[in-house]
Amino acid sequence: MSEQPERAAGVKIPDLITASGIPERRVKVIVSQLESAGILERRRAGLRKLRDFANSHELEQFLTDYEQRHLDDRERLQAMMRYAEITTCRMRFLREYFAEDAGENCDHCDNCRRREQGKLPQAEPAPTGAGANPELALLGNPERLPEFLQQTLHEREMFQIGDHVRHKRFGSGQVIEISGDNLTIQFDGPGSKRVHSNYIRKAA
Repeated sequence: MSEQPERAAGVKIPDLITASGIPERRVKVIVSQLESAGILERRRAGLRKLRDFANSHELEQFLTDYEQRHLDDRERLQAMMRYAEITTCRMRFLREYFAEDAGENCDHCDNCRRREQGKLPQAEPAPTGAGANPELALLGNPERLPEFLQQTLHEREMFQIGDHVRHKRFGSGQVIEISGDNLTIQFDGPGSKRVHSNYIRKAA
């Protein structure tokens, strides 16, 4: 009887971490995305590659999605840290975070109770307008923000439709659509792509 060809042994995630020097959490995120894209599969013996990226466009889209996921994770972490640091009504903060009208103080959270007991100063007058949140008033006084938020505010650029911009991988392009922090940009080479504003800089 002819012998069956031996299947290649899979690669274990701990081996990937050791070989790449990338933190464990990031390796697991990358592996998960590669699995979702059909590039590799998980087996008991380890990870096995199923195919290469079909073309450069698929690879670029994968890298863009990874950047976006990394940024979303960082923004969620910053929001959690900010929630822990605020002294205003926590329910108002949560409503604002989920893009709802901030409304009135809940009078039930720990900050509201501490303020009622005189352990916190009375809240500053709330800004008016839909979705107003008293924490946003700190943006007018940046030195009161935590250091990581001061840096984010300092580095953040505001974009408008028609702005000429640059991306470190896609090159030059022009903003054609804006949705929150996400920009759709018509690049000179790879065509239109949706990219988070943190990865874009205005062209000189």
